[in-house]
Amino acid sequence: LAQVIFDQVIVGRGDLWPQTASFAREARKPGAPPNTFVRSVMAKPSKFSVNVLWVFALIGATTEASFVQGDSWALTAVVNASWVHSLILYHNDSGPAPANYPYDRDHPHIIFETQWGTGAAYNVSHVPTAVHSDTDLYDTEGPMYFMPSVADARSVAGRMGISASTTVVVYSDDPSFTARLWYILMYIGVQDVRFFEGGMVTWNALQLPTETKWNNPVPVTFGEAEVREEILASTALVQSKFDEGKLKVIDTRTRAEFVGNTSGYSYVAMKGRMPGAIWGRHSSLGTYTHPDGTLLSPSEILALWQENEVQIESWVTAGDLVVFLCGAGYRSSLAFLYAYMLDMLMEGSVRNYANGWVEWSTNFTRDANYTEGPTPGWQQTTSGRPFATGEPETSTEGSEASTAIRMSQAFSSLVAVALTSGMLA
Repeated sequence: LAQVIFDQVIVGRGDLWPQTASFAREARKPGAPPNTFVRSVMAKPSKFSVNVLWVFALIGATTEASFVQGDSWALTAVVNASWVHSLILYHNDSGPAPANYPYDRDHPHIIFETQWGTGAAYNVSHVPTAVHSDTDLYDTEGPMYFMPSVADARSVAGRMGISASTTVVVYSDDPSFTARLWYILMYIGVQDVRFFEGGMVTWNALQLPTETKWNNPVPVTFGEAEVREEILASTALVQSKFDEGKLKVIDTRTRAEFVGNTSGYSYVAMKGRMPGAIWGRHSSLGTYTHPDGTLLSPSEILALWQENEVQIESWVTAGDLVVFLCGAGYRSSLAFLYAYMLDMLMEGSVRNYANGWVEWSTNFTRDANYTEGPTPGWQQTTSGRPFATGEPETSTEGSEASTAIRMSQAFSSLVAVALTSGMLA
C-alpha cells in the first residue's frame, strides 16, 4: 500500500504537490543516498509530506530499504569474488578495472586473508597474491585483546605493506574477522578498504584460480592520514553518554552472553550486559550473513533490526549516541559495517564500541603471583561500572501492545493522506 502511495500519489500526482514530488524523484535516482526523501522533506516539511513519512515509517515500509534507495547499498566498501578477480586481472594488464575503482594499473593494492593464528586456512588455499594477516597483529596484549593505539596499528599496517593510499581487500572464513580488520584500517586512515564478502566459499563456487604459496608483504611507510575519530566509541565517551542518559547500546553478542549466563570468552570472568542495552541478535555467520558468508541485503538487515526494536535513526534524532557492542570489537564491527554501508553514521552519532563489554566490565592488573583462573598472571576485578543480568523486563505482551499502537497510528496517518489527496472526497 505504501508503495502504491509513493508511486501513484506522490510521484504520479506531482502537479498537486510539486515540491514533495521533486524530493521523491531525486530520491529514486540511481545512486541517491539513503534517506534522501526523508531528509529533504524534514528540511522543508509540509502537512502532506509529513503524513506520508508517518505512513512509511509506522507500517514498517522504510523508505531507505524499499522505496528510496532500492535494495542496494549506498556505499561501495563491500565487494564480491568477481570484483576481486577483476581487480587481480586489471593489475596484471589483463582486463578492465572493476566497478567503482578509479585508479591506474600501478596503484598500490593488497589482498589479505585474516584469521587467528599462523594461517591454517590460508595454507590450504587462498586467493592469488593474498597475504595472511594474523588477528593478533591488531590486538593489544592478552588477555584484554583490545584495539591498539593509532600509532601501533599504523606501525603494524606499514610492516604489512599498507600505506594510507593503498587499496586493501580483506576476507576471512569468519565475517567478523573481516569486519574488524576493515574497521581498524578505516579508523587509522586507510583511504580505500574493501570488505570481500563470502571469501573463499564464493571464490571456489566460481571455480576461480587459487594458490598455496606463502606471500610475504613488502613493508612500506604508512604516511600521513586523518584518523576517523567519528567512528570509534571510547569507554570514556560511552560512560559520559551513559551518565547523561543519552546512550543507546546495540549488543551483538549471543543471547547467553547478553543475559549473563556466560562471558563468551574462556579468559574473561565478568558476565552480563550494559544496563538498557538492546539485543541486536548475534552478529555471526548465518545470522548477520547468509550461510556462504555473503552479506544480508539492506532490507534484510533493516528487518532484522526492526524485529529487535533497533531504531537507529529515531534514536539519533532524539540526540542519543548509538553504539554497537560485543566482547572486544569483532562482532560489533560486522554490525557497524551495515550501518556504514547504509550511510547511517550521521556524523559520529553511530559508532563502534571497539573494546566493548570486556573493557566496560573489567579491570586487568598484571600480578605475577596471581595463579587463579581464568588468567594466571593477570588479576581481573570489576570496573565498578553498572551492569545487568537476566532477561530484560520488556515482555512479549509489551512488544505486542507497541505493535498494535504503531498499527493504529499508521492507519490514522493513511486516512490523513487519503483525505489530503482527495481519495476519500
